[in-house]
Amino acid sequence: MKTAKKFLGLMVIAVAALCAVACEASKCATSVDCALVGEWESINDKSMTIKFEANGKFTTSSLEAFGLSSEIEYYAKIVDAGHVTLCDRDGNIKFTARYFFFFFEDINKLNFNGIAYEKKI
Repeated sequence: MKTAKKFLGLMVIAVAALCAVACEASKCATSVDCALVGEWESINDKSMTIKFEANGKFTTSSLEAFGLSSEIEYYAKIVDAGHVTLCDRDGNIKFTARYFFFFFEDINKLNFNGIAYEKKI
């Protein structure tokens, strides 16, 4: 009987955890990683910023840094864990970058295509 109660208790915890994850995922049903959404400022050059919007739109203060044109709107798509592509309106891939977060130092720090950024709060 004790084993059955423990099992039932663990199942309740597991179901609650799954519900919490499902609720979090439903709040951010976008093409980009929820953690990327927001404005990021370069650690080395404060004038260089990048911004990911919830709808996937990507903007930056320095498009030349990525070899992109400033006249075109770009949209970010996650294609693989840690990889994001920037596409034009027609869906043509214009740029692919690797990204990761510095979780061990600070959750608000990002490495995007080899440049370190800090989330603007």
